[in-house]
This record gives sequence, structure tokens and C-alpha cells, in this order.
Amino acid sequence: MKHRITLIIVILTICFSFKMRAQESNHLMTFTGGFSFAKSYNLELGYHYRPTHYIGVGGAVGLWKTFSDVGDLLNDISISTEDDYYYDEPYYDDGNILRPYIKASVVGFTPDLYRSDGLKINIGLTVHVMANPTFTREIEYERPNGRPEFIEDFESRWYSWGGELGVNFYDDEFGFGLGYSISTLELKTRIDISRRAVTADRFIHGIFLKLYFGI
Repeated sequence: MKHRITLIIVILTICFSFKMRAQESNHLMTFTGGFSFAKSYNLELGYHYRPTHYIGVGGAVGLWKTFSDVGDLLNDISISTEDDYYYDEPYYDDGNILRPYIKASVVGFTPDLYRSDGLKINIGLTVHVMANPTFTREIEYERPNGRPEFIEDFESRWYSWGGELGVNFYDDEFGFGLGYSISTLELKTRIDISRRAVTADRFIHGIFLKLYFGI
């Protein structure tokens, strides 16, 4: 509990600091939280320099974390990058993987789709390249028909790419965005019987909430 409270305080402090600094033109600060449909979530802090109102270049630091159920999600964050698993099914639980990352990204914004005295709406797009520590899996699989078991090793890539597309609601200093995210980050593994290999999902799909400071 103390770890979670400390993490929340740190995030709020950084966000308020971002809000004050982002009042300077050309600087865009973000805090993002997202969930994927592969039982994982991510948290990140980002910065982009915008030479124009419609495009920015920068990056972010953050982490991806898998979980088995809501109870696991509420537990303190822990790191697991190497595990041995035994399964008698081709699909299994890949909870408890944490992958911190650093990424370079480009953001783009459309002209305002709606504008009033206190509210503006536009569409934002982010594309990124991400680097993160790898994780390994040694999986022992026993075939249901009683044939001999086999053991396969899997090591994830250290890089991935992805993007976000969302709708932004903002004023002159603060805003938030909601939308869809996609990533090639390897988080969920499974046994491919036909290839006799351990593979990872090709794409991770999800949703995100992004807080903007200085949009």
C-alpha cells in the first residue's frame, strides 16, 4: 500500500510540475495510462517539442505490466523477466511480466474540429519506436494424447513499434485524450503446435487515457 501511495504522489507532483512548465510555448508534456486486451497495462511520462502547433518530436519513459486478474492488477508492481512454466494446454497465463521502456515518438494533431471559449477538440496521432529489456520463457509442454513432452525456449525482442489514435479535449493549458493503441511489443506467449515453437502475439491492441499539459 505504501508503494502505491508513494507512486501516486510522485505522479501527481510531476504532473503539476509539467502543467507549470508547459505554459511555455512549443513544449508538450504528457502522462499516459493504458490497458490492452491481452491483460496488460502501461504507464508513461512523455515530452515532445513542437516547432508548430500540429506536430512534435520527442519521447517517453514508462513500463508495461501483465496481470492475471483484477486482484493481481491491484498488487504492488514486481518484476519478472525469466520464468519456467509447465503447461498441459496450448494457452496459458503470462501474468507478472514487467517491461520498462524508453521510446522515441512523433505526435501530430489535426486542426480543431470544434472550438469554443473553454473547449477545443481535435484528433491526435502518435507513432513510436520502443526499446525495452527482453524476457525469456522455458516452457515444458505435455501433449494430451500421451506422446512425449517437449521443451521450448522463447526470448522476446528488445524493440517494437506502435501507435495511438485518439480524440483530444483541451483548453489553452490542459487537456486529455481517449483512443485506441496498437503495439508489436511481445507480452503474451503461447505454444504453436504446428510449428513446435513458442510464439508471441503479433499485435497488442488496447485503449488509453492521455493527460496533456501545454497542448
